[in-house]
Amino acid sequence: MRHSIALCFCLLPFAGSVPADEPRGLELVDGDRVVFVGNTFIERDQAYGYLETMLTARWPDRNITFRNLGWSGDTVWGEARAGFDSPAEGFKRLVDQVSAAKPTVIFVGYGMNESYEGEPGLRRFLDGLERLLNEFGKTGARIILLSPMRHEDLGSHSPTVNAHNDALLKYVEAMEVFCNIRNLTFVDLFTNTTEQVRRSRMRQRTENGIHLSELGYWKVGWEILRALQIYWYHSSQQVGRCEGVTLDSFSDVRIDEFNQTETGFRFEATHELLTTDPPVYKDFPNMRFERCFQVRGLPIGSYDFFVDGKLASKNKLKGGSGGVLPLVLTDDPDLPQTEQLRRTIIEKNRLYFHRWRPQNETYLFGFRKHEQGQNAAEVPKFDPLVEELEAKIAKLRVPVKHTYELIRQD
Repeated sequence: MRHSIALCFCLLPFAGSVPADEPRGLELVDGDRVVFVGNTFIERDQAYGYLETMLTARWPDRNITFRNLGWSGDTVWGEARAGFDSPAEGFKRLVDQVSAAKPTVIFVGYGMNESYEGEPGLRRFLDGLERLLNEFGKTGARIILLSPMRHEDLGSHSPTVNAHNDALLKYVEAMEVFCNIRNLTFVDLFTNTTEQVRRSRMRQRTENGIHLSELGYWKVGWEILRALQIYWYHSSQQVGRCEGVTLDSFSDVRIDEFNQTETGFRFEATHELLTTDPPVYKDFPNMRFERCFQVRGLPIGSYDFFVDGKLASKNKLKGGSGGVLPLVLTDDPDLPQTEQLRRTIIEKNRLYFHRWRPQNETYLFGFRKHEQGQNAAEVPKFDPLVEELEAKIAKLRVPVKHTYELIRQD
């Protein structure tokens, strides 16, 4: 008996279902505010939105909001946020920004920039990390520490890349010990992405060895969920029966109606959770989530399978054999909704970015505010725009009902 969400397990062994009695990892609850903070990896993530989309889709019945406070080039000392001020002011700004977001969960992503100091800088990094997390701990939020990722070799076999990976490994190992001692959740993206490269024949995941591509963000998003034991749990088998024909679903699909029509059979079904395909799934069909049903007892004839009035399967089904016929969809009917959800999340992140980090910040709030400070009143006007998009996200995260038809062609 197979689950209807099927993946090529040699590539992505973590995105399928697990038994209902398996212990769950991180669980977001209604009212959670998740804050992402860190360096370039975190800031660039808001432009793709895959991790946030996955977390949003996993709990469609819960009101969970997200804030991205990533800053390219940042370190645990908040140096990139200092601007024209002192490093101490940059650190204070980092802490204040996170506190103001009122987080209940914080994803922290640092270590890449600091790793260029090599082993001599490791002790200073750990001291800075401890100081930062102590400040974050005052919020009462659950903290999840993300390690830096492996520096991807794009074919140059550069000794510089190898040396940097050696340094990164030392930082990651030290971060893991740090989290074990303090009982913090740690996600080892260095080891995960190293293993991912070893077992995968897919195209590269970064643009330049360090900065992830769109595909890279999708892949790493699933790696984070796997590490946190966040799975797409499935309900028990769903069965529909009509005129001697039996329809089965073994996934998160609720069969609402199953009826005979003049030309065949029709049923309505709703998936409990949206799924997120990779951005290049057409190039890698074996990576796709496959929704499917199976039917038994179809009367003699040749049938086409339709979803919402559109042909959903390339091959005709031959009824009358008495066996089990799989109804595999060529395209997930929820994908357009999932993509709309992701695009709305990206737009929300864009507006929130301008809310907390306006481009002319020095003129609005800094030492040159005497020139344009009067325009600072415009910045809070982003708040209702963000709230409007969050209301739209709340609707888009809930799967809708689809109509499936088996139409006899002869």
